[in-house]
Formats: sequence, structure tokens, C-alpha cells
Amino acid sequence: MKNKPFLGRLLVAILAVSTVEISTPAVVHAANANDLLITLKGSVQFPRATGKAKYQNRNRQQELQVEVENVSALKGQRVAVYVDQVQVGIISISTLGKGSLSLRTAVPAVTSTSSIKVVTASGVVIVSN
Repeated sequence: MKNKPFLGRLLVAILAVSTVEISTPAVVHAANANDLLITLKGSVQFPRATGKAKYQNRNRQQELQVEVENVSALKGQRVAVYVDQVQVGIISISTLGKGSLSLRTAVPAVTSTSSIKVVTASGVVIVSN
């Protein structure tokens, strides 16, 4: 009967150690809290088109990468990238039907609610979130 308090303290100690080990990984990922990965989906006019936007904001250095794929009908054309209705760059579509934009200067602030779209020269939406 005298062993019950010891076993209780041992169980509490084991639970305390387990809790510390489980909560540690959350702290490791805190440095990337300002990074966003946004999936861009094809429009009605370009249903097979896909894309993504990756935004990083680390130590006051921002970067925005936007990719579009599966648009072989637009090969050789230039398409515009918009963030919240402001044009931020141009993508040249390759012969493989894809292209990308990478901005490291004049990067707009991007949040999880930002509108991102890639459009043709005539204003037809290719992909958006």
C-alpha cells in the first residue's frame, strides 16, 4: 500500500515529460508562420490549368513566386499576374505550357485572404484562388 503514492508521482512525471516532448515541434515551426502556399485553380475557360503562389516573409525579406501549368494553348504568350487587383508581373508561357514569376523586390504583401490571379492579355482569367 505504501507504493501507491510513489506510482502516482511516477505517472505524473512520465506525463509531464511526454507533454514537453509533444509540444516542442510546434516551437520549431514558428519561424515559418509568415509563409503561405496558395493553390490556384483553372477557370472555366482553362479548366485543366493549375498553379500555385508561394509567399515568404522572413526577417523583412519578402519573396513571391507564382507558377502556372497546363496552358499549352497559350505557349509563347505573355500573361499577367495580379495580387489584389494590382498587376505585379508578367509570365512568359513556355512551349511546354507553363511559366513562373519570382519577385524579390517590390513584393506586395500577401495574406491568406489575398486575391491572386493570372490572366491573358485580353483579360481572361487562367487561374485564381
